[in-house]
Amino acid sequence: MTTAKPEIESVIHEMVRLKRLIHRLGQAPHDAPRARSANWLLFAVRHRGSIRLADLAAACYIDASTASRQTAELVAQGLLRRESDPADGRVSLLTLTDEGEQVVQELIEQRKAFFGSALADWDYDDVRQLAVLMGRLTDALDAQADRPETFDSRKVTA
Repeated sequence: MTTAKPEIESVIHEMVRLKRLIHRLGQAPHDAPRARSANWLLFAVRHRGSIRLADLAAACYIDASTASRQTAELVAQGLLRRESDPADGRVSLLTLTDEGEQVVQELIEQRKAFFGSALADWDYDDVRQLAVLMGRLTDALDAQADRPETFDSRKVTA
């Protein structure tokens, strides 16, 4: 199945608009308790369970030094803790604390409220279809990004 060029250009345009909006929404206020990018680490640890720092950095597509700095801050804030890896005592695993789990739950509720308000006028079936189509789009883009011969991030990102 081929997609006409004007439709692809429209998808690209809307994706760029969405990326810029997400960037704007992601700007942390100066009085925020932590960088919003650190929230991503909390969600990743919650989703994956106890995890090594290198694996967390890879899962979040950030370099190890950034992950190390941000996780150290999250440990200091009592949101993550380091535990010895039972498979290799020389390695530490990062795990959510009870307070970290509570913070993640609060973030989930804030996101639900935000999106619920933004989509309040949408029909239930439209929201369901949006979720399905966004999942398909994310899967397709993820698969395409894994093909190094066809992907050059300098040419794709805006």
